[in-house]
Amino acid sequence: MERFSQWSNWLVGDNKNDEVTKSSTEIDKNDVETERESSESKEEVDRDALGDLNLQLNAWGNYLSGFASNAKKGLKTTSKVVKSVLEDNTILGDFTKEQQMFFEKKS
Repeated sequence: MERFSQWSNWLVGDNKNDEVTKSSTEIDKNDVETERESSESKEEVDRDALGDLNLQLNAWGNYLSGFASNAKKGLKTTSKVVKSVLEDNTILGDFTKEQQMFFEKKS
């Protein structure tokens, strides 16, 4: 309400409120500066938060990469074991051995 009365006095041309108007203008300028400073501090906080998020995402990516690498190594060893078991203990393995011996004799 006070500002409304200040503005109405200014419009009417009441000179005794010039000082009040000047002080309100100074207050408005201070408010703008304060808002700028607070927005700059918010930007700094946002940058810090993004930095932390970036570090967390980087750690998560490293974890997944390590997990995939270990899974790949485990898969290779498992496939070698399965292949050797199939070659040694099944009819298919026996057939493959006989076929290889046949081709060696033929060559």
